[in-house]
Amino acid sequence: MKYTTPISKWIRSILLDIVLVGGFGYCLYNGYELAQSVYAFFMWWLVILGLFCMGMIMFIGAAKDIDLPEDQSKRVQILHDKFWTDKQVDNFAVSRAYLTYHVITDLTTIALLVTSDRWVLGSAYTLTLIASLTIYAYGRQLKEQRLKPAIMV
Repeated sequence: MKYTTPISKWIRSILLDIVLVGGFGYCLYNGYELAQSVYAFFMWWLVILGLFCMGMIMFIGAAKDIDLPEDQSKRVQILHDKFWTDKQVDNFAVSRAYLTYHVITDLTTIALLVTSDRWVLGSAYTLTLIASLTIYAYGRQLKEQRLKPAIMV
């Protein structure tokens, strides 16, 4: 199965990584302490918001498989189907090239954080990386499931 990533998502990711990773690396290289603190502050906000949002997304995906009473099970299924629309599945079912780029830039960011003695932020960023890869894997699985009946016909 071939997965694609829209050009707009590539451009957004590259620009964000240039600003965050490139800027933090530049400040680290030149020893700008105040700028490093500002970048760390923004990264904390991104990590906290990212973990919260990804936690909610992962909960919606996992709650579908939990044994619940009939009425709650229907509500969870409706919530799951409303969130995981075809457009959302296409958004999370990204290409291997994008996944590779995402992992490399996040590992670079984690390495920069660890070398600048921001261990806790580096650990939180690692959790964000693991959560995002889990969501991408679930999106790819849903896309494969939805396309399977179309291929069989």
